[in-house]
Amino acid sequence: MCVTPVHKATVLPPTHRRPLFLILLLFLFLSLPQPALAHGFAPQPVDPSPLVAHGQDKEGLIHLILRADRAVAPGEVVTLIVEAQPTLDAAALTVQWGLPDGGEFLNGVDQITMPTVRANEAVSFQRQLRFANPGVYGVTVGAGYSIGDSMTVSGAAVLYFAVQADAPAVHHTDPRINLANQRIIPTTVTVGDDVVAANANGDPCFRIDGLLTRLDRRAVTSGGPFVDSRVPVAHVPVDMMEEDTLFDDYYGTFVTDAG
Repeated sequence: MCVTPVHKATVLPPTHRRPLFLILLLFLFLSLPQPALAHGFAPQPVDPSPLVAHGQDKEGLIHLILRADRAVAPGEVVTLIVEAQPTLDAAALTVQWGLPDGGEFLNGVDQITMPTVRANEAVSFQRQLRFANPGVYGVTVGAGYSIGDSMTVSGAAVLYFAVQADAPAVHHTDPRINLANQRIIPTTVTVGDDVVAANANGDPCFRIDGLLTRLDRRAVTSGGPFVDSRVPVAHVPVDMMEEDTLFDDYYGTFVTDAG
């Protein structure tokens, strides 16, 4: 004779069923794959004071703060302080100043390298600057460091000085640009054919060279309302990225030179 055991099911009271259902639902939600954050350009924080400019790279691996003590008239001296803070250990942190529109630094050097800056350690440098003539002058400062042998990160901060005898001012953006009349000009990217064939045993390093230009449209007195020409975009931060189906690899932020 075969005896079949009978298993009795445990039935929870109605008051216990709802909490158990919520716990099960929460477990299923947490077990689902979570979406990754999309790659994008980090917004640059804007300080309420026009005398303070912030800068950072896209990944937040370097932060900069550029401060001016005042707006100046022609011939007056302004004191600038830059504070650079890497979020990773930097074997060497390089800080570089630029005066794309002219001006005269009265002390310090345009480029300095600080060895062995620890993560989240802030280093600061002070310089004095004078503008002899009225006008709008940009002051740029960049800071960067290398991560291993394959990646360099850098960020930049900019202040614009409206140097004039009456009501001098400092701005976050270039006051010479009329944003109300700004029009979008289509971007054209020309890719060269100088590509080295893949080699499994070759040097994994590579170099990227490029020329960044803008359309300069000037009014003329005869022969048409205006004439177009291409001019270099100088002293502006550029994020270098590799577009990929899965990930957009970020190679750092660099500042274009004068040409």
